[in-house]
Amino acid sequence: MRGVGEATQEGLGERRVREAPPRKDRLRAGRLVLAALLVVALVTGAGVGAYRVVWSHLSATSARIDRMERTLEQLSERVSRIEQVQRLVAPARVEVYFSRSTPEGELEMVRVERPAPPASAPEDRVRLAIQAMLQGPSPGETSGQSLYTQIPEGTRLLSVRLQGETAFLNFSREFEQTGGTQRLAGMLRQVVFTATAVPPVRKVVLLVEGEQVGTETHPFTGDGLLFGELSRDALPL
Repeated sequence: MRGVGEATQEGLGERRVREAPPRKDRLRAGRLVLAALLVVALVTGAGVGAYRVVWSHLSATSARIDRMERTLEQLSERVSRIEQVQRLVAPARVEVYFSRSTPEGELEMVRVERPAPPASAPEDRVRLAIQAMLQGPSPGETSGQSLYTQIPEGTRLLSVRLQGETAFLNFSREFEQTGGTQRLAGMLRQVVFTATAVPPVRKVVLLVEGEQVGTETHPFTGDGLLFGELSRDALPL
């Protein structure tokens, strides 16, 4: 995820670029007005002198318009290069989700951010986000926001593969060594919410040691959960 500062800078850049076309339209409109005056001078027979004056103004204005259009194009290119540099040097951030119990005893997902080096590929960003999730909340987030993780201790991310909008996440065997409805619900939500926070991911397929889980041949954990592709709108718990 892009940081707030980065998004703001890009937004300003976009606005500057978008301002150029209306200004060009006004310049072209001025050229058309002068051309219309030239036509009027010819039609009304204002004379050769008036024709030459209008033509002189039209030629000079047209040259100025051309110079201004070239200047606007150069400025637009500079803004684009500046934005590219800003995206490269600005620290990237990823969204990570942890669990929290409400006063009513219900489970909710809380989003936090983690700094991460810029990653051009969505697959890299998913990997960074899931690894940050596996590290758990910081001491400040635990004490100040009452955040905790439902992921079993020792769980490792073995691989990540993206296929279209689906992320295939392969975890170590520790990922399955848990149970209980609320614990499992928190696990699945943390993983799915964190992975789908990275565009274009919308669905998640879980694997343990390379084998897809949640299937008839490999139900998830001792609770025997069955599911296919997971999404924020399609969770078994």
